[in-house]
Amino acid sequence: MIAFNSNRFFSNFNGFWEEVARWAFSPESDLEELQKALELAPLEEFETPGQGPVSEEAKRAAYQLAVAMGRCRAFGVQVPPDMDGCLHPPVAIAAAEIGETFLRRWAEHAQQLGARCDQAEPGLAETMCAELLEARMEALFVLEALSEAQDASWNEPASIELWDAVNRYVDALAVFDEALQTPENLALLSTLVNLPLLENWRQSLAGDYKEVLPWWLDGTLERVDQQITEYCRRTLPAGEVWRRMMERRQPSTPSPVEAPQPEVLVAAALAIRMRRRWHEMIKRLPAAMAMAAQPAVESPEVAVAHWRSPEGKYIADMPVPLRPVVGQPVYLKVFRTEDAAKATELAGQPVVLAGLQAVLDEQGRAAFSLEELQRAIQAGADPTLKIGPDLTPWEELPLEGFPEQDSSPPNG
Repeated sequence: MIAFNSNRFFSNFNGFWEEVARWAFSPESDLEELQKALELAPLEEFETPGQGPVSEEAKRAAYQLAVAMGRCRAFGVQVPPDMDGCLHPPVAIAAAEIGETFLRRWAEHAQQLGARCDQAEPGLAETMCAELLEARMEALFVLEALSEAQDASWNEPASIELWDAVNRYVDALAVFDEALQTPENLALLSTLVNLPLLENWRQSLAGDYKEVLPWWLDGTLERVDQQITEYCRRTLPAGEVWRRMMERRQPSTPSPVEAPQPEVLVAAALAIRMRRRWHEMIKRLPAAMAMAAQPAVESPEVAVAHWRSPEGKYIADMPVPLRPVVGQPVYLKVFRTEDAAKATELAGQPVVLAGLQAVLDEQGRAAFSLEELQRAIQAGADPTLKIGPDLTPWEELPLEGFPEQDSSPPNG
């Protein structure tokens, strides 16, 4: 895979990691891809200037050549003399135009990453993050090829046009970087730090790129991952669920580069790590145990589902134990948004969750059987929370996880 196919972005995940293993980090394959790019038939349009605008196919071939050549430069691959050289200005201009289009699209995908990950299975979410970083690496390769072409043709007639095209490409690249570097996206991208992808890139880079690593390889993501891990260790109790999570992790290599991260990053990151739909979490709960079989812990581990009423006047919370007990109920609690007080004025209103019916009590709370909720969700029931005489749907908010502080059941 030498040119990033934006048309399939986020749509075809099958075999992604096998694809990465095939093409990344091999000088032989890099040279093979460069040879293929040089032999692309549409490039012939650039050999006959004055014949009118070049086709879209020729521009894409120019972009593919820029990726292949820039990759060899960034990875220090020795290119044979018969294949070596820099892009001619018309080829570089065309590559920059296609690259700018791709960067705009990738920035849009980055801006939607959190929402897409919310809707994806964990494995696909990881692949979405990896593809965005793959796109960022490709952008680095193209910029290297464009810069080389710019340096080589500074006194040629087309140099001004090339300069403008490269500047537009750099501007689009800055927008892409800004979208990737939001606290939310840094938290999502940090889930990749224990995969071989980033370290392989670090080891493959050469020259100036190795001396001054790009931001996604300079330890930034590792620091974010470490902050999230430390925050979780401080706020989540030691228990079987946490131990299972940690057993899947490999220790990260601390980066010598230090850069302060804003406090909001940790809060946003934790929310993203826990951001799964409540019904997906219910499906993955272990089988309910008898009370006597429950391990003794100081604070029970829970995941808390959240909802918001359409007008934003009310918030509903439902703590769900991650180690359920046979016959255990769960309690939906409704509060006023403005003062966090119990929504006592909603007493008597009907509630429907996953097809199960309940009524809010005088404290604005409703009880559900956790086992019945599990069975309903597994049977494909609608997970939407509905409250009120008209059973108005409420908006689901991100799922959170922490020790439960108030597990007292509703009165009556």
